[in-house]
Amino acid sequence: MSPPPTTPTPEPAGQSEKIPLFISAGQSNESGRGWPEPADIERGIPQVTTLGNDYVWKQLEEPADSAKGQVDKVSEDTNAGHSSLVRLGKLLYAATGRPLTIIPCSRGSSSIVEWQPPAERFDRSTLFGSADYRIDQAIRAGRELTAFLWYQGENDTGRAELREHYVARHRTMVDTFRRYYGDKPFIYSQLGAHIVEADNYHFIREQQRRMEWCSGYAEAIPGHYMVVTHDLSLLDIVHLDTAGQLALAERRALVIRRFVYGENINATGPRLVSITRPSPTTIKVKTTATINDHDTYENYFTVFVAGTAATIAALGRDPADKTAVLITLAEAPAGPVTVQYQPPVGRPLGKRLENVVKDEDGLPLPAFGPIGLFE
Repeated sequence: MSPPPTTPTPEPAGQSEKIPLFISAGQSNESGRGWPEPADIERGIPQVTTLGNDYVWKQLEEPADSAKGQVDKVSEDTNAGHSSLVRLGKLLYAATGRPLTIIPCSRGSSSIVEWQPPAERFDRSTLFGSADYRIDQAIRAGRELTAFLWYQGENDTGRAELREHYVARHRTMVDTFRRYYGDKPFIYSQLGAHIVEADNYHFIREQQRRMEWCSGYAEAIPGHYMVVTHDLSLLDIVHLDTAGQLALAERRALVIRRFVYGENINATGPRLVSITRPSPTTIKVKTTATINDHDTYENYFTVFVAGTAATIAALGRDPADKTAVLITLAEAPAGPVTVQYQPPVGRPLGKRLENVVKDEDGLPLPAFGPIGLFE
């Protein structure tokens, strides 16, 4: 049952030009779980506003998804911490000179099933209905929906049924929002690292990689632009710490400036082009950009032969192609080969992984695989 009708606290008069609106949705890494020292909290500015969970218009401050005065209990996060949102808002204001609004609608531990559209529109007992209602209220207050910010999928990794239908359910949610509001961009995050990785995070990461617009896969969704997070620093086994959230804000801002505002900048970093076998013992992983050279790449690469991990004898940038990684195996594979590039288990907390595959601007290659050879 939906909460009783709520009229947001009105803003001061004087607003004329429509203000760009960004909707923040997903689960805990979207809500934010960073816990900084007071001196490290990102402070808000008057030009970046929100319609809070208390339905009051105000300056956006961290924790952006604060549950203080929460009205729609369905999205209540009592342990919301530092997010990417205030830093993101400030970066976008600095880049455009335009005030903007970001409204948090996330809830920790929510699966994609819980984000499916309800039978009754604006049913605020559902995550989708609550977000939909807040968009509608913001538009009535002079906002113009610009894009969605989405970080979700952790809770869909543990069960085969959820993993296998993840893209279809995500698309149902997106298609319904777009039926209501037009073809707005989705700026979504590929799942970050997991210290234990017992729940098939790699499967959802690969699905998300394929969802990216222009990926060339059947799963690609128009207007979907992916932000890579697997190298960012962690607070615990799965949540980004404050530094990780602030780095996420930087990467999101680049993607929005490029694909929403149309700036001619590098926003995505390298993308996978092909995986080939130039010799009996070498595997070439080609990307779209000049990449760094390293002899471990933070131990992300695994080559499987008939499903069993093979021994890698050497690893580094291809001397003949600065856009590719060359993997040398200890012996020639005797069966079908697949390659995986995924964050390793057991990584240290509070540390960004600096030696992942990345371009000259420091933007990382998305996690992928395991996938077979292709050109």
